[in-house]
Amino acid sequence: MGNILAIARNNGKEVARHLLETTGKAKALKIELENADWKADGMDLQYVKVYAVDGKGRVVPAAEGEVTFEVSGEARLIAVDNGDHMTDELFSGNHKKLHQGFVMAILRSSQTGGDVKVKASLKGLKSAEKKMQKQSRCIYGAQTCMKNMHHIFRNSSRISMLNLS
Repeated sequence: MGNILAIARNNGKEVARHLLETTGKAKALKIELENADWKADGMDLQYVKVYAVDGKGRVVPAAEGEVTFEVSGEARLIAVDNGDHMTDELFSGNHKKLHQGFVMAILRSSQTGGDVKVKASLKGLKSAEKKMQKQSRCIYGAQTCMKNMHHIFRNSSRISMLNLS
């Protein structure tokens, strides 16, 4: 067990610092969400980053195993990845092997605001779970939003189809 500290200096002034530490054995999975302002527009994505961590919460790059994702609520799982550029595995499905202690799920929002729950599990490690809430796609409320959309589409010269579902 040990650590190494790298300090970058520019004209004697410290401009960056990075610490690498030897980690313990992986004990759990940890979830980090990338998109704090997730919209219910049917297009917005949420990147769910999952790391294998030791008892002190440090990422364990040597951790191995296949992480399985479960998603419920107002979103759907559209892809999984681990950043391994040397693999020919597809991005589909609900599971992916860890690569350097990392795996990621990509969720697409529905068009309905509400709760979303994602769970990541790997045999032998403590699972991780996050609950998120998507914001409604209309920040002024549904009635105002519908009035504005009606006005926009009524005054449009080319309307083919409006699908609000």
